[in-house]
Amino acid sequence: MFTEMDTRGPEVDNKDILHLEAFLKTPVPDDYKQFLTDFNGGEPIECAINFEAKKLQKNGDTVSTFYEVSEDISYGIQSNMENHSDLIPNGLIFIASTPGGNYFLLSLLEDSYGFVYYKDHEINDTMALDVSNNKLPESMVFISENFSGFLNRLYDPDE
Repeated sequence: MFTEMDTRGPEVDNKDILHLEAFLKTPVPDDYKQFLTDFNGGEPIECAINFEAKKLQKNGDTVSTFYEVSEDISYGIQSNMENHSDLIPNGLIFIASTPGGNYFLLSLLEDSYGFVYYKDHEINDTMALDVSNNKLPESMVFISENFSGFLNRLYDPDE
């Protein structure tokens, strides 16, 4: 269960979060907003997560870095959206990366608001995201109905 970070991003306040939401043109879920206020990204100690993804031939992965409210090209939510949004379905945002370059995504879409997904960056999608019909692109799997649930599934792989 998620309790702490090995490293954190720079301190942010409500003004920074409002700036991010203005950029995204939608509010972010309250639990994610609280995470950004408390930690603003960084490297988690409880970083491993198990999930069943037969189509991706994976049983889980690890979070190497949570993205931060920053315009930093490597770890900033905004810069990743500006530079790489073509890699993910509209209405989702990058929230974390894995050591292998895959992503954890947060939905800001009305029918899946707050859902967390995993995306394998090496798989080319032919299907579109259609949450209302329970259809995901080939590269994606559902992780959690909310950000808090995602955090609560993380564990320390060394324990």
